[in-house]
Amino acid sequence: SSLLFERPLAHWPTARFGPHCTCLIIKPHAIADKKAGAIIAHIEDKLSSSLKLTAASLVKLERSSAHEFLEAYQSVLPDYQAHLTQLSTGAALVLEIHGPNAVQFLRDLCGPYDVDFARELRPDSIRAKFGENDAVHNAVHCTDLSTDGAIESQFFFSLCAGQLPPP
Repeated sequence: SSLLFERPLAHWPTARFGPHCTCLIIKPHAIADKKAGAIIAHIEDKLSSSLKLTAASLVKLERSSAHEFLEAYQSVLPDYQAHLTQLSTGAALVLEIHGPNAVQFLRDLCGPYDVDFARELRPDSIRAKFGENDAVHNAVHCTDLSTDGAIESQFFFSLCAGQLPPP
């Protein structure tokens, strides 16, 4: 099984999918470095009353599942193989945020993809505060396009959950 939960996440009442959701992945290196709690606290501090953290899942992706998820980024990520390796090296925490303009909110909160740029341009962003010194270890992945929020959320909270045996 690719996931660490014992019951299908599709049955969790909180995952909303739909046009007003977005997905954030706290990458395995940030989990291993014990940064997840601080990242979640940072997100919760910035949430407005119209945005809610609606689902969370601790996952361990096999390389094939990580490839399936990142496939759309293959032609745009310069270090695609390194990203694929990073996402499949250990536990990752997936969060769904739901509300108006959720994708843009989370993109702004994550900051620029490159940690050095994030530190220069958005010093209070997640990547500036919690990322390491390269884009592969930038602490988080967030949905890039508003049309992809529901797709990425559904990937983790429905499609991957289907890989588990019934409870």
